[in-house]
Amino acid sequence: MKSLDLEPQVLFSPSLAKQIGLDEAVMLQQLEHVASLHDQPGGSEPWRSIPLSSVRKAMPWWESATVNRVLRSLVAQSVIVINSPDSKEGVLSWRPGSPEADHPMIEGGATADIQSAPPPRPPAKLAPAPSATAMRKDWRPSEDLLQMLAMNYSIPREFAMSRIDDFIFYWCERGTACHAWENRFRQWILSQWHKRIKHAETTPTQSADLPPDWQPDSDATDLLQDQGIPADFLKTCIPEFRIYWAETSHAKHSPSTSFIRHARTAWSQHQMHSARTSHASTMRRDWEPSHHALDILAKAGIGEEQITDALPEFVLYWTDQNTARSDWNTKFIAHCKYRFKTQRTSVGLSTRERSLRDDLEDTSWV
Repeated sequence: MKSLDLEPQVLFSPSLAKQIGLDEAVMLQQLEHVASLHDQPGGSEPWRSIPLSSVRKAMPWWESATVNRVLRSLVAQSVIVINSPDSKEGVLSWRPGSPEADHPMIEGGATADIQSAPPPRPPAKLAPAPSATAMRKDWRPSEDLLQMLAMNYSIPREFAMSRIDDFIFYWCERGTACHAWENRFRQWILSQWHKRIKHAETTPTQSADLPPDWQPDSDATDLLQDQGIPADFLKTCIPEFRIYWAETSHAKHSPSTSFIRHARTAWSQHQMHSARTSHASTMRRDWEPSHHALDILAKAGIGEEQITDALPEFVLYWTDQNTARSDWNTKFIAHCKYRFKTQRTSVGLSTRERSLRDDLEDTSWV
């Protein structure tokens, strides 16, 4: 078995990959490598001819469609110029892009590296180098460029097409000639796309009022019901949510996403309220404190006789109030402690020191 350590290594320039893309940098390096193996001594022309089979053999990890896509990307960026390959002979004729091409992506060392290759053997037919031209009013980007923007940058075709008129108007007004209008257009679209994303992330938007018949989508209701929230409860949340939506700014959330958060919060509050009132009951005339409550009162120094005296008054007051509670024992402990404290502090006071109004309005013992 052949050792993996003996296989030739694929090298590429990190700075070049940052400028033109990783796949494009690897492709360019492999083209230079394959061309150097097929160069003829004494050649002086910039064109280099290499068999397509050698190109595919040098990059076996890519399918033919990927090789073609990366080659088109290099051409679109004016990194290389390609003659139409001879389908019979299977030969790819190419040369580095024109040094005068107006292409900021190829600068300094990157261009020098491309042009430093040994002079290759020219092909049988040479294509003329592209010359700088002014912007035409009927100019349109190629289909390959639109596909590259969609694949490499996730920019929708509709977005790129909607910016063509602005691009043409701007460069027609300036009257500047250029060798690579497609590269200029690519840079223009990238700039416009980044501005759009930044604007969407930093600018809050005020959402329009929901229609009167708005309902959360089925995905949202199914998710909430899977989490144990009943469908009937979700219906009661919708009117309140419409008001909440109209009064709140929503920069990044759809109505259904916000409704999920709103319904979860409402359900949590409903469960907490239900837990507090699930064991609530009104005061019964035969009610008596629990043994645990009596033990707490005894430890506080309140005798059994004082507890017996306080019970009828406590039961009568809350029976008349007809209030449902789940903490009658806690309420009775507080009542007894208050009476005990009041009796200790009022010993020896005459009735003149407390008015009748104070006695009648004193409900702090409850």
